[in-house]
Amino acid sequence: MLYCTSNYNAFSNPPANRMSIENFGIIFDKKACENVFIVYLPAQIKFIKKQQFYALGEMKDQNATHLLIDINEKNFLHGGLIVGNRIPKDYFVTKGTGQSDITIHAGSYHLALKNAGIEMANIMTYSSILPAIANKTDRPKQLTHGAVMESIMSVSNGGAGERCSAGIIYGWLHDRKTHRRYGGLVCEHYGNYPVEELEYRLRASLDELYYNGFEKDYSISDGELIMESFIPEKKYGTALVALCFTNYLYPVLA
Repeated sequence: MLYCTSNYNAFSNPPANRMSIENFGIIFDKKACENVFIVYLPAQIKFIKKQQFYALGEMKDQNATHLLIDINEKNFLHGGLIVGNRIPKDYFVTKGTGQSDITIHAGSYHLALKNAGIEMANIMTYSSILPAIANKTDRPKQLTHGAVMESIMSVSNGGAGERCSAGIIYGWLHDRKTHRRYGGLVCEHYGNYPVEELEYRLRASLDELYYNGFEKDYSISDGELIMESFIPEKKYGTALVALCFTNYLYPVLA
């Protein structure tokens, strides 16, 4: 939304019962043309009710062309977007192992995150659902240190000489009538057993989810099976695999 004025003082001296948009953070940008300013409205103003605005002279008098907002501050401050729950979109797959003689959380777990290339992030974990728009992509070349990294993650911890195995399996649901992708089911599993048993348990878990609530209306197609397993030599060991989300869709409700 762009508005022009050739009279900057008009913004500084509004009528007594009005409040200048300048007070809400408007930016005036003087262009090459003498005495002409471009007014940039904050994005949220676009969602204020139309009757809360008035344009003096309806842009007819160039010297009096300015935009003011009603002084109803409460209505202004509550203007904006109503958004629904954000929907994870792009994700990448990673995995790693780590071991330490000191501890797990700040030791082997952190080193497993480092091995997976996500140690600089603050990790948050989801439960086991992928939205229909989810799309596998490559890991970003650069991740901001301290950024929140939301993920579906499986983590296995163990001691020296004890196998640590972690895995994730997911499949895509498709509507039997329309064949459109409905979303994905994800299962995480971890334990101190061989990868053959880990794979068996992961596939069994996915089948259990699918046949208890989705089979009637949806078919399921293979997605991906990701596993990590090792035997630490140090006192503590961690193996992990993760789907890490990089961006989100925000549905606009009103």
